[in-house]
Amino acid sequence: LPLSTQLTHRLTMVVGKGTASFGKRHNKTHTLCRRCGRVTYHIQKSTCGACGYPSAHLRSCEFLIRPDCSATSWVGLVGSVAVI
Repeated sequence: LPLSTQLTHRLTMVVGKGTASFGKRHNKTHTLCRRCGRVTYHIQKSTCGACGYPSAHLRSCEFLIRPDCSATSWVGLVGSVAVI
């Protein structure tokens, strides 16, 4: 096979997540959210990933926030701490 045919044949055979696949990504999944204004409103799911719109309650991630070490006295076995 000629060199030009080999190169085009290789490009069509590529199956992966790299450069060849990035050229096919032209559909928008997220758009602007009415509530928070970020580009996190999923069009098909009709929900915002940042604030949770259209839910009445604001989406929060309290489980991701690490507690301040000085504010936490309940560390380890809590049963061993005497409550006064």
